Amino acid sequence: MPSSPYVKTYSGGLPTGSGTFSLINTATEGIDIVAEGMRQLEIDISHDENFTLKAYWSVSSDDTGWVQFDERPAPAPGAGSTTYGQWLVAGKRQVKLEAVNGGTDQTTFEGTISLDSRS
Repeated sequence: MPSSPYVKTYSGGLPTGSGTFSLINTATEGIDIVAEGMRQLEIDISHDENFTLKAYWSVSSDDTGWVQFDERPAPAPGAGSTTYGQWLVAGKRQVKLEAVNGGTDQTTFEGTISLDSRS
């Protein structure tokens, strides 16, 4: 089990077309948010095309029973800028965050995803 804070670098490859890409899934990554005392999910992603962020929570300890609790657009930022997102996840057993690409292949898509105990 990771200790708080948990930080990972996105390494899933460049999003293409209108596909859905996982940024974090605590169920498949073996992270129990409640047990770890984690309260906040943050991302900071450098990208060059539009996409949509979809956030889900689950009370199950496995990769089932997901309920979407947020959806927000991530328009292509200007040069040198990134998309930053923050979600309060305290009390959620599992969370996952997905990026749904906006139809145009990304040529840049990198950044960090973190969970920590700050609120």
